[in-house]
Amino acid sequence: MENQGKKRPEIKGKLLGSLDRKKMEVVIGVIIILAMVLLYLSTFSGNGEKNESPAVDSSSQEAAVYNYLDEEDRLRNILSRISGVGEVQVMITYAGGSELVPAYNSDSSVQSSEETSVSGTTRTTRNESESKNPVTQQDGTVLLSEKRPEVVGVIIVAQGAQNVEVRMALIKAAQTALNVPLNKVEVFEMN
Repeated sequence: MENQGKKRPEIKGKLLGSLDRKKMEVVIGVIIILAMVLLYLSTFSGNGEKNESPAVDSSSQEAAVYNYLDEEDRLRNILSRISGVGEVQVMITYAGGSELVPAYNSDSSVQSSEETSVSGTTRTTRNESESKNPVTQQDGTVLLSEKRPEVVGVIIVAQGAQNVEVRMALIKAAQTALNVPLNKVEVFEMN
């Protein structure tokens, strides 16, 4: 038993003696690099994607992004139900895309100070500051609304468009559905 007690300090001394200062620096450097790599990897989830909130709430993103094709389909569907129209094709052109409007937290502060000099003159200093930051939740930015893009033109091609009453009904329906003036709607007969 006494031999084992003496061997432990000898083994410890040999290990420490064999690791000179240069080797110790290398070991510490490797440990630091490993810690940095682990920190970097911890910012990624298991599937390789970063753990960051998306710019837009993913649950409302599908509803928030303006769907141009849905509007054309809805208009085509309703126009085809008008008496005498028959088959219909619709094309809507827009000026740009939709605009998503995020909610903001705004903070403003006003600081004023008044200094009076020995001669009796008064100097007033006023500092105003305002900051706006988008409101975010765990799964993204909170959206207040979505601004629909402006409709610049509507083309309707219909089988029954040779009939003036049908043509006028198509124009009136498109104007009402899209809130556009008469000059932005054109109706043509389908061949």
